[in-house]
Amino acid sequence: MPLPIELVAVICVVMGSLFIIFVMICAVQLMDWNMEYSRRRRRRRVIPIGSATWARRVIRLRELRRQMYEVQLEEHYKQQEKVCEQIKNSVIFINPDHTVQIGFKS
Repeated sequence: MPLPIELVAVICVVMGSLFIIFVMICAVQLMDWNMEYSRRRRRRRVIPIGSATWARRVIRLRELRRQMYEVQLEEHYKQQEKVCEQIKNSVIFINPDHTVQIGFKS
């Protein structure tokens, strides 16, 4: 007794869908493995001697950027302290039209 055509078609569609899902899962796993492998390979890479000068320049540039950031941060804190001192010795009025006035104590 042969299977009906509709049943064969449904089985083919289901099996094809499962095959496509299996292939997609395998592809994702393979790409993930490949990315991890290349990431590990990059970490173990030996830097050529000629690029030692370049590496020193990059390190020095990073140090200078960090120092500039620290100076900017210190200036920002000083400015904040000045503003806080100015506000501490003043009276702040909030007007009905939601504007702000600063009045100094006498």
